[in-house]
Amino acid sequence: MSNGKPKLRTRALEIYALTACLGALSFFAIDAGIGIYHVIGAVCPTLTVGGWDISRHESDEAFLEDLNYRQRLAEGKPVPPRDQIPAMRAASWARTLRRERLENLVKTLETTIGVLVGLTVFVIHWRIASRARQEVAA
Repeated sequence: MSNGKPKLRTRALEIYALTACLGALSFFAIDAGIGIYHVIGAVCPTLTVGGWDISRHESDEAFLEDLNYRQRLAEGKPVPPRDQIPAMRAASWARTLRRERLENLVKTLETTIGVLVGLTVFVIHWRIASRARQEVAA
């Protein structure tokens, strides 16, 4: 009977390790998918920029509305001349794309770290499961 208990413990250890491997693989798959999205955003930020930023830069009128141009004009606050609005909108769009690219690069780094952690957890627990399986077979 004492001969069965170590095998039972070893079998439980193997089940634990394989469960951890499944969790690590799930985490790895999800994190890899998110990482691919961020790589795409870093390479081509126009694909991942948010809807608010897009609608804000679609036209000079939308850009002026975002600047509260009419309200500032009515209140006597300083406003940029209308002929400078296209250049201001273009500069703002360039800043938005730079920000989006930088954010995606940072998130790519974060997800790469997550993938490496998931891979490490998987390898460690796979070795534990393999050893436990060899002990049960012996």
